[in-house]
Amino acid sequence: MRGFFALRFLFAVTAFMLMPISAPAGNESIITTKPAGTTATNVTEIAPLTRASGTANSEVAPFAVEYYYKIRWGYSREFWQLFNRNHYPILLKQKEQGRILEIKAEAPFYHANETDRWDYRVTIVWRNASVAHDDYDGADIIPVLYPDQERFRKEELRRFELMLAHWDVVVTPARLVSR
Repeated sequence: MRGFFALRFLFAVTAFMLMPISAPAGNESIITTKPAGTTATNVTEIAPLTRASGTANSEVAPFAVEYYYKIRWGYSREFWQLFNRNHYPILLKQKEQGRILEIKAEAPFYHANETDRWDYRVTIVWRNASVAHDDYDGADIIPVLYPDQERFRKEELRRFELMLAHWDVVVTPARLVSR
């Protein structure tokens, strides 16, 4: 499944890089709209550009992804305890290795309707897009962090059972211009 998302990402980056586009005056971001059919969906996205080449700067620029979690009613606390016990330490190790630059977690203060609600948002700033989409699986650090592999697998299975939905959103800064 991870290979599918990596392939989809590479397709989107390739399609974007083939678009005729002018670089802005500085090393800034601009908003571009892709024509229908350019990628899997017709989307408006914010694309970081380099001044020199006018191409996506995926090998150098930090790459931010917001990971959203929607949890079954009444199980939010249990999910978050399992996340902090079993997943967050893996992210911290990746931060120590230099793969991740920043990790931030948030929960909404107010509630939303059932369709739009999410319970936790974890924003990870990866070193670059390549690191975010490589085949790294944590096999080198998981046995060290969790010697009791049976308990780890059981708790991770439980964490995933508690999720109703999970989605990822790639985010980039948008330049605001005052009049």
